[in-house]
Amino acid sequence: MPPLPHFFVDNKLEKVLVDLTARLLNSIAAGDWATYTELCSPDLTAFEPEAGEHQIQGLPFHKFFFDLASSKTGPPPAYGVATETAAVAPQPVVTTTVVSPHVRFLCPDRTAALITYVRVVQRAEADGRVNITSSQETRVWELDKKGGTWMCVHFHRSVAASPAPTPQRSASAHCCPYVKANL
Repeated sequence: MPPLPHFFVDNKLEKVLVDLTARLLNSIAAGDWATYTELCSPDLTAFEPEAGEHQIQGLPFHKFFFDLASSKTGPPPAYGVATETAAVAPQPVVTTTVVSPHVRFLCPDRTAALITYVRVVQRAEADGRVNITSSQETRVWELDKKGGTWMCVHFHRSVAASPAPTPQRSASAHCCPYVKANL
């Protein structure tokens, strides 16, 4: 494949977009709605597992999850269900890593870009368990020429399937006759 024309390559600007993406993902992990709305367009569109097959438009869908995370007591009760005062649960420790980011500018004036990457989230729960999840993500960023700021205008997130566990083989099933003979 021939190299991209020079106007589609800008290493400094690529780093800016990778850093903005990391900042956006960290705002999600921290439940920082103010930073999230600073970096996302109000008319953001998205495809993500939580929405099934549907395209999400705007920020209210995402706000629900930020509010849920900040409640510290879990999801709100179903309509009409009486509740008791719940103890505040400790917040989990979360680390988000952007793996293999790739930025591609979509126009010669470099005011729109696409970034693809794998997002790895490590979460240490209060009970000591550690959960690691990964997803493949694509985000589209546009430069607001008036304000000079980049805004995320679209993303697509797919949960990466965990590799299937490898069945353990017993030594007796090993193909080497020496191992079988010395069990």
